[in-house]
Amino acid sequence: MRVQIFCFMTLACLLISQSAQAKVIHVSTRGRDINNGLSWATPKRTITAALAAASAGDEIWVRFGDYAERITLKTGVSLYGGFRGRERSLSERLPFPRPTPDPYETVLDGNDAGTVVSTSDEQGPDFRLDGFTIRRGSVYYWGGKAYGGGIYCSGFGGNRLTVANCKIVGNRADSGSAIYCSSSTKIMNTFISGNTDQTNGGAVHIVGPAVLVNCVISGNSQFGVIISGNTSPLLTNCTITDHPAGGVRSESSSLLTLQDCIIADNRGNGGVSCKSSTVTLVRCRISGNSA
Repeated sequence: MRVQIFCFMTLACLLISQSAQAKVIHVSTRGRDINNGLSWATPKRTITAALAAASAGDEIWVRFGDYAERITLKTGVSLYGGFRGRERSLSERLPFPRPTPDPYETVLDGNDAGTVVSTSDEQGPDFRLDGFTIRRGSVYYWGGKAYGGGIYCSGFGGNRLTVANCKIVGNRADSGSAIYCSSSTKIMNTFISGNTDQTNGGAVHIVGPAVLVNCVISGNSQFGVIISGNTSPLLTNCTITDHPAGGVRSESSSLLTLQDCIIADNRGNGGVSCKSSTVTLVRCRISGNSA
């Protein structure tokens, strides 16, 4: 019994110690990377510098503005955007969805130089990318294959990541111009539009068991969503509209479930097309498509 009590007390002390070490690192276009980032009065200038200073369990809060950066996320370090620059808690951040235009929009701009946001394969707890506009990622190479202009999710980090309250616009790639995902990433409350796939690709290209919830995928250059590989993703309460190649394409032994989705006004291959795969539809509305 003494050993059990000792172990319990040791675990409790470790948890308290880890909680005490967790910190919030602030980022602002008015900051400097030599600052410690521990308040809005002493913010860092770049998200890259904040990530370098962060450890698992930390949060990075990013004030509104444009940040011309391409970043690799740290597993266990959550990034939140859309701050005015005086909040003391996440609950003080203005709620999403935001009006358009959003006066407190936080933009990650890839400057057409590669993928904007990537995950790593390092171990760690769950984390979030929340409240960002991700634009101008570009990974198209003539004659080759390149994926994930906006976000590239893979590895252990991709399995732990939730993307929420984001806009992914104006990115390009061979396929997966907005998102390429080979992991069990959860993507929710996200707007995906105006992304360009140079071949017959999809704005969202999934080759892992990803979950999409309450997303709008509209007006991208080819397919809205492509599912390939031996995987079983789930799309719930998503709207997929206005794509010239088709709404959803499922292929290569995938097991796709669409639940409470609207798939409308797509052309080319129509609303939903499948090849050597299984698609399960639950309470979906498929209308106004043509093929």
